[in-house]
Amino acid sequence: MHATFSPRAALLLAIAVLAAAAVALGAEAWRRGPQRALLTPPLNTTGLTLGFGGGGLLAGLGPPPALDAANASKLFGPKAIQTFAAPHLRWGVDQHLIVRGDVGVSRFDPLLQALSIDLIRPETLLALGPDGATVRTSGPGAPDARIEALGGPVLRALAPPSAVAGAVFLKGGSLVALTAADRHLVTLWDVATGARAGELTGFTSAAPVYSVQLSEDGRRAAWVARATVQFHDVATNALGATLRFEDFVAAAAFTADGSRFVTSAPGAGGSGTPPGVLQWWDPATGRETGRAVDPGGPARAIAITPDGGLVATANRGGVTLWARDGGAPLRTLAVPDAVDVTFSLDGRLLATSAENGAVTVWRAP
Repeated sequence: MHATFSPRAALLLAIAVLAAAAVALGAEAWRRGPQRALLTPPLNTTGLTLGFGGGGLLAGLGPPPALDAANASKLFGPKAIQTFAAPHLRWGVDQHLIVRGDVGVSRFDPLLQALSIDLIRPETLLALGPDGATVRTSGPGAPDARIEALGGPVLRALAPPSAVAGAVFLKGGSLVALTAADRHLVTLWDVATGARAGELTGFTSAAPVYSVQLSEDGRRAAWVARATVQFHDVATNALGATLRFEDFVAAAAFTADGSRFVTSAPGAGGSGTPPGVLQWWDPATGRETGRAVDPGGPARAIAITPDGGLVATANRGGVTLWARDGGAPLRTLAVPDAVDVTFSLDGRLLATSAENGAVTVWRAP
């Protein structure tokens, strides 16, 4: 028995097939982005691959809209995937989410809801770049650093002047900043050549430095030492305004263009977890430009959209979304004991992680 179609039905079926193919191609083109970075390695096909059904977060939907204050209250996400305990997150240029846990690193494709797991030594991994490059050392506090493709070969060997405590990729992955473990020093390195491109010196503090934050454009830095923050101009190596807090700074982040700096510190409260005080700052002057109070507590992580218009904070109370320069929260996502939060490089997706290893990718309708 053979199925027969009227000319009209056949035409409608052909249009539906062509439309579905166009949507799929559009979604794939968006996932890959306008340019593919040279260092992006192929996905690891030797690891364990887990499918999560449902066609994925974006299948058949095409590119989602950019996230902003207007659609923050409408975010939705599929069922969380289960990964490593307390994972940290980083988006790649190919719209894959890189998940780093205590026993390995994995990649998650939100289009296919597929997770590939690479059991590598995460304690030697200092930074994940958006193009798939990594900064690794021989071990914690080792006086060496190398740039590698994730799961691939060594691309560049760096020669830092002392043991390395941390690293971060800047300028779309073309620059790497290394923080020293035994002194107040940041060295900058060109990823393409492996040559040293500059350094930040001159900051002094009796308190330990918790972190050195740098803006994505590589123009500004901020030293975070307990309850003190001091800004630093990268081009001139000149120290700038100093911020003082009543308690330790729990988390901080620059906007991509370095025009704003967002901090979270404990506020005054009674018994239990104190509220978190979010503050927006102008790095050029040290002037406060906005403030908000998060009853969920001080942030463990802060993420900002590429245009600086939306801020997300992760803490024990969940993941909360805020408009530029503070005010009332726009929405709190149900992510108990949130660990990390990050926006995709195009600002269209938000990824969150929790202590129990649950990772969720959120989008706007």
